[in-house]
Amino acid sequence: MKSIIQFTPELKILLEKVNTEINNLPYRQDQDRYGRENYWAEIDTQGGDCEDYALRKRSELINQGLSAKALNVATCSIPDSSGRKWGHAVLIVQTSKGDFVLDNYFRDTVRNILDVSEFTWRRITRSSDFPPINGVIKLSRRMWLHWFWIQRVKRFLNRI
Repeated sequence: MKSIIQFTPELKILLEKVNTEINNLPYRQDQDRYGRENYWAEIDTQGGDCEDYALRKRSELINQGLSAKALNVATCSIPDSSGRKWGHAVLIVQTSKGDFVLDNYFRDTVRNILDVSEFTWRRITRSSDFPPINGVIKLSRRMWLHWFWIQRVKRFLNRI
């Protein structure tokens, strides 16, 4: 199975559709929902926070036939209106036209990662770090963002 998805107009429509539909689910902090911080689970109608949106989008795209290897959860920092940075998670889809970010904070569009200047990237969790189960999962915290950028540089150099 390829780790990069062929970009087509149909793929762009699918990414926008999944992003919009899942972003319509209610936002709810882990502390309110689960009674503890940083609990990673797929969002449902009861709500969830940023990583829960990313996990649900990932599952939905896999169910639509996209390669799990091309769907990665990344964590980052993002400033609020006062300039204070807070943790955030998004789904990154690796395509032949670049990597695209599906986000619940910037809800309206799927953006190329190169156009996302608001984020300070922290780490990416590869698809191989996900256990093959549904529902609540624990993700590896060992995969730092340098892996992500090394892969981007390798892809760029292979095109030259």
